[in-house]
Amino acid sequence: MAADEDPVRTSCPTLTCGVPFWIPGHIWSQIRSRGKERVVFCPNGHEVVWSETNEDRLKRQLESVTRERDDARASSNRWYRTAIYWKGRAHRKAGA
Repeated sequence: MAADEDPVRTSCPTLTCGVPFWIPGHIWSQIRSRGKERVVFCPNGHEVVWSETNEDRLKRQLESVTRERDDARASSNRWYRTAIYWKGRAHRKAGA
């Protein structure tokens, strides 16, 4: 079996159900790529819809990592400027 054909174990997201079940790999791939356009039903008949596609998930992750990087840069710049300031003050006091 190819990796795309391996069944995927999931469970019904309904709070009162939660029954575990398997979804064929090719259907799982369609669900993850199409999101709301592809609906699956749990063995008890509840509608299971994934609202986030792979593309949406990757965009969200990229935005999160970009935000973390920008925050780290800003923090680093703040510490660098503080160190330069105090180094300059130490030199001025030593020479006075």
